[in-house]
Amino acid sequence: MFKSGTKKKLDAVMKVVETHQRGIFKRIDENRELLELLQEKSPHLLEQAPWVVSWLKSQDQFLSDLAEVADVTNHFEYKTGRKYPRPWPLSIAGGSEK
Repeated sequence: MFKSGTKKKLDAVMKVVETHQRGIFKRIDENRELLELLQEKSPHLLEQAPWVVSWLKSQDQFLSDLAEVADVTNHFEYKTGRKYPRPWPLSIAGGSEK
């Protein structure tokens, strides 16, 4: 089905997605945590540069889509039963969750 080199590359990509820097779900969670921090500590920054939220949302959507198509198991949520990663933060203007 795959050439040997292609399978090795796919396996390497999957290893990064699943485990590198604690995996893709950790990256999604930290991206959302960063937005929470900015909303709490620097709301003026987000008011002056509202596109920052768009950047973080775009990153979140990319990582979430990648996790979905890669069919990666969320081991933390599976083991603990807790929602992980955290939900997308509500926007300052009262927007909805992602």
